[in-house]
Amino acid sequence: MIYTAVNTKVKAMRANLLTGRDYENLCATNDTNVILIKTEHDFAKISAYLDKPVRDFLKKIYIPSLSGDSANMFSVPMLCGKSGRDSLKRVFGTETDLRNILWVYRLKKYHKIDGNAVFSFLNPASHRLSTAEISLLAHAKDMESFAQVAANTFYGSIFGNITDFTRGEQKLTGAVRSQFQKEYRHENLAVVCGYLYARHLESKNIRAIAEGKKHGFSPHEIYSLLHI
Repeated sequence: MIYTAVNTKVKAMRANLLTGRDYENLCATNDTNVILIKTEHDFAKISAYLDKPVRDFLKKIYIPSLSGDSANMFSVPMLCGKSGRDSLKRVFGTETDLRNILWVYRLKKYHKIDGNAVFSFLNPASHRLSTAEISLLAHAKDMESFAQVAANTFYGSIFGNITDFTRGEQKLTGAVRSQFQKEYRHENLAVVCGYLYARHLESKNIRAIAEGKKHGFSPHEIYSLLHI
């Protein structure tokens, strides 16, 4: 399918996404009524431009409540051309690698599982993270050694030291969103996926702000929990 029309629509919608300054203001305000913008609403605006197989795929990834199912993120080759396939594989591959690193970290730190025992918990579809690097992470003798191995991988700029893992999910979502932004120039399905991903994170942030205010967290504490 041709993505020129839908990409133009999505680019205009991206201008309405909340910024870091917007989130700072929302965290600081005394108003506890925070408007939740549902991803489903924006998906409905985009759907008219998409073929049915693409709509079904996107609903399974970003709006499982509408599909009652979940999608294999590596099942995209039949839905778009080579440019779209390559773009989405780079994005989903980045997310898979980072989730594997985080899984190894959590298994070792919180569950005392390490060595070969961690492999059954990981996604085998690696991207930039080699099998040898995963093995080094799994067999690291302590968390400091683990952090050093992580810092020497392709993702060292994301997980450069052990303190980065305290905000692991935020680091991951930031990296995935950044990868989506790099793919926007290709004018393919990644533009739509990137927008829906950003809107999905925005919904999570709004919920986090509302819950933080409900439980008396400070603006700084709430902001530190957001995906920005």
